[in-house]
Amino acid sequence: MRKIPVVLGLVLVTACQHRQVLGKIGDADSMRAAILALAPVGSAAGAATPRLAADGFSCSAQHGTFGGHGASDYLYCTASFATSFTVSRVWHVAVFTDSGRVTGAATATGLLGP
Repeated sequence: MRKIPVVLGLVLVTACQHRQVLGKIGDADSMRAAILALAPVGSAAGAATPRLAADGFSCSAQHGTFGGHGASDYLYCTASFATSFTVSRVWHVAVFTDSGRVTGAATATGLLGP
């Protein structure tokens, strides 16, 4: 029975460390690569939402354009990570989908605060 709390603790620490890594990413290309590692091209689009939610993103299904990409279906996800006491980095992510599969991703970011 003592092994269960230890294993659970390791899982929680690992999950928190991964979120801390995403929170430290400051450029769109690196975040795009991290998003595609969580939701690889060709993977089931339905699996992307819980994976991104586990890393602090809130997602919803959309149809339209995103960041100069033509009209398509995509998951629109947002997250905010504190960069200092008063400033947060806000992420806007599109995980493009077609026929229930991930086909790519695009990201945009900005800072929010005084």
